[in-house]
Amino acid sequence: DSVGDLANGRAQIELQGNEEVTCIFGNTKRGSLTVIKNTVGGDAAFSFTSAALGNFSLTTSGSTAQRTFAGLVPGVYDLNEAAPAGWDLTSATCSDGSTLPTVNLDAGENVTCTFTNTKRGSLTVVKNADGGDGSFGFSSQALGGFVLTTTNGVAQTTFANLVPGVY
Repeated sequence: DSVGDLANGRAQIELQGNEEVTCIFGNTKRGSLTVIKNTVGGDAAFSFTSAALGNFSLTTSGSTAQRTFAGLVPGVYDLNEAAPAGWDLTSATCSDGSTLPTVNLDAGENVTCTFTNTKRGSLTVVKNADGGDGSFGFSSQALGGFVLTTTNGVAQTTFANLVPGVY
């Protein structure tokens, strides 16, 4: 018969006459989960949700931020990011090969999950005309066709919230 607090490493054994008792203690090493946030094109605040870790936010400075959750028991952890408007999640990987949003943490394992977001940009087209005003047609495979009509020799249009790439 044993009575005790095994979670804190204590047990009380009641030994009867001529009884042999063997006690075996097993320990499981805890691990950690580090979340790294990298950005391309600027800094911002990024929200993460996790039923297992609790919701949290990382704000980048110099295009990076991180948070470590230490002393985690082995198991499955969920980890999701909600990218703010104007940002795209362009990469999300974990050092142990876990496929996000699920992270499988083994005993004693220290997993690093890296999220990279890229900021969207804008493209402004300016048309200058010498000697008079007019309407000028433009075409773009990515942006479509558009017309700029100058007033006092100048016209412009801006295409906002564009994914980085070739236009």
